[in-house]
Amino acid sequence: MMRSCGMVVLAMTLVACASRSLPTARVGSVEAGVRAAREVGAENVPAAALHLRIAQGELSRARTLVHDGEYEQAEWLLVRSEADAALAVALAREANARRVADESAARLRTASTNH
Repeated sequence: MMRSCGMVVLAMTLVACASRSLPTARVGSVEAGVRAAREVGAENVPAAALHLRIAQGELSRARTLVHDGEYEQAEWLLVRSEADAALAVALAREANARRVADESAARLRTASTNH
């Protein structure tokens, strides 16, 4: 009985420690998301730029929390930052696609009026 209780306590401790581990993989993923947002031009699309700035701020705060050993809180901020970076990418891609579509439509209108 005592051994079973000890095993349960050990298992619970391991789970608690695992959930509070250094979120280095998530930090790398968020950094890649922020980089991707910049590469697709999120800084040039107002809505995307807003979410990019939010993602960068959350990433910065998460790094501070990691430094302070607050891994669980950092993990939550990293999840939010990753989502904001992904939204910035999507908004920038949408804006780019709209621009290309508008330009194509304008060329078609010009071509059809010239014939």
